[in-house]
Amino acid sequence: MTHDAWFYDQPSWVMTTRELSVPDGADVRSAAGDVAEVHRGLVAAAGGGDVWVVGGGGLAAAFARAGLLDEVVVSIAP
Repeated sequence: MTHDAWFYDQPSWVMTTRELSVPDGADVRSAAGDVAEVHRGLVAAAGGGDVWVVGGGGLAAAFARAGLLDEVVVSIAP
């Protein structure tokens, strides 16, 4: 499997316990475990900017239980 060019200019984290295949030049990091610990790294990397968490219900629930969400946007794709 090949990847197209990475078009995001911000670092990205993927919450996973699997090994990632990352496109060349992409600033993609993997993280697992306690979302509060991961959140500290996200906030530091954002340098005072917003942190956008995208994922399913399990990830959203983990961040919500830790009190780390200040806004929730729900999108439904067919």
